[in-house]
Amino acid sequence: MSDGKAREGAEFLANGYKAVNKKSLFGKPKPDYDIAAHDFENAANCFRSARVYDKAVEALVQAANAQRELQALFMAAKSYESAASLVAQHLNRPADAAQHYRDASRYFLAHGTPERAAEMLEKAAQLMEATSADDAEQLYDAACAMYIDEDKRRFGVDCHKRATGFAIRQHRLAKALAYSRQLTQLMLRIDNLMGFAKQGLISVLILLAMGRVDDAHAQFREDTAALPSFGTAEEGRAVGAIFDAWEAGDADAFNALMRGRHVLYLDNDVARMAQQIRAPAAPASAAAGSGAPPPQRNADLGTVEPSSTQIEIQQQIEDEGFL
Repeated sequence: MSDGKAREGAEFLANGYKAVNKKSLFGKPKPDYDIAAHDFENAANCFRSARVYDKAVEALVQAANAQRELQALFMAAKSYESAASLVAQHLNRPADAAQHYRDASRYFLAHGTPERAAEMLEKAAQLMEATSADDAEQLYDAACAMYIDEDKRRFGVDCHKRATGFAIRQHRLAKALAYSRQLTQLMLRIDNLMGFAKQGLISVLILLAMGRVDDAHAQFREDTAALPSFGTAEEGRAVGAIFDAWEAGDADAFNALMRGRHVLYLDNDVARMAQQIRAPAAPASAAAGSGAPPPQRNADLGTVEPSSTQIEIQQQIEDEGFL
């Protein structure tokens, strides 16, 4: 059965090339791309059934070329997408598959479906994660930018999350912070206020993981200025408690907050990163001389009593007339 399908595919493939190379009576090129596209598609289907995947990919690429000549850009994009999928799943050539996804992206964009174009770049980025982190980062950059530039922000939420997780896994925290900040603004633009609060918490955690404590405070103030309710949301209160535990050098309180639901329920890569953050130890004199009780924590280790940082933010909100 498979041998028969392979032979049938070879016949269709040969006919497709004949149609592309067809000449007029005077010997001038006169390709019949309509017939060629049809034959190449049939060849791809036959080779796929016969599990001759390299020939199926060849036929799909030739079909895309013929469809491009016919200005059938959406069909060309679909052919490249199918070729990329076969290469990724069966031929284990991620770089080649990523290139086919890039080609598919180009034609989806030309056809006027930018969300599909960005999706192709995102798939290419995921393929390149294991082989070239630099290429993967460039592809994630391009995909995220396309979602924003083409005003498809809602479609871009998951892409930004994946890009942030990738950057954290690669220990590229500056890049993870850039993606997180982009996503925070994206959440604000699409009125996803809960998503904004979670992403604001993530940005603070990334900055703490980088050791940039002052910048973490500044980030919290900036996000609270953009969305005043963030300061009083559960995530905002958790940020205030995290700052207090950090500044007090209270490792137990800090670690409990890192194990609290507000952190553990974040994306896996963010939660794992948070478990590696360590609060600085309290100075010995401060630890011995302080008679103040430790910060109060509720049973869920995530919802905390209002901290000094949160109270300061609350006062700023009231002074500016938001409440």
